[in-house]
Amino acid sequence: MIKHLLLISSTKELIKESFWLYALVITFYLLFFVAIGSFLNVLIYRLPKKMSIIKKSSHCPLCGYKIKWYENIPIFSYLFLRGRCHHCQEKINIRYVIVEVLGLLVAIVSLIRFDLSYTSIIVTLLLEVFIAIFFIDKDELIIPDSLNIAVAVLGLLSIIMADITSLNHEYTIDYSDKFLSLLVNIIIIGIFYIIQKIIRKPVIGGGDLKLFLGIGLFMGWQLEILGLVIACIIGAGVELIFSKKLNRKIVPFGPYLVIGFTISLFFGPDLILWYLHLFQ
Repeated sequence: MIKHLLLISSTKELIKESFWLYALVITFYLLFFVAIGSFLNVLIYRLPKKMSIIKKSSHCPLCGYKIKWYENIPIFSYLFLRGRCHHCQEKINIRYVIVEVLGLLVAIVSLIRFDLSYTSIIVTLLLEVFIAIFFIDKDELIIPDSLNIAVAVLGLLSIIMADITSLNHEYTIDYSDKFLSLLVNIIIIGIFYIIQKIIRKPVIGGGDLKLFLGIGLFMGWQLEILGLVIACIIGAGVELIFSKKLNRKIVPFGPYLVIGFTISLFFGPDLILWYLHLFQ
């Protein structure tokens, strides 16, 4: 174990000492997550329709034209094609390039916040999944189980990697806190269930509740509750301000949860300290 930790530490220092090697690693890091961002568009389009995400190649949803590899380069292809299908000239939904840009931005932000580490990789993957959840729930009012499972797996992976490498961060929970986090999740789910029984109306979707369980493994119960509070505040504000324009009976809560958890993930400890200082 000690040899393994020394090897990791020396490898990181070696990479940082060589500017060009460090730049090359960062470039591959960003290119990898740009590709992941592009793949998110496949998930966003196909998962709600229960389509295979690997069997059929990328194609125009209108004319069925199979998109060539050079027409599928993240961000650049949209600009090169001027936002239109090469075959039928149908406008390409701008959401595609927005998702790809977001996929790149979350990688950059995680890299700045956590440096080049296991934490930055896991956090970026989590945020990439968040992007897919945001757009799917916004459009389809569902959060696919596969995405909630991905969040849970990343949560477990963050605990395991922190234990193996000793690269703990302020969001990693230990094994003793994991039980408490699970207990808090059960209480939160129970509260929502009781409220729904009392008012006889759905308060929150099943996918949202499953998301709690997964994110609790990653952040722990304190930051999870903070993320929920932030989500409720933002959600209530947006829905009240734009209620007439949105004009919807069912509110997709997933996007607000994603925003709340992301804010809590990056700024949670500082927000909690700020709040506690108010009472001193």
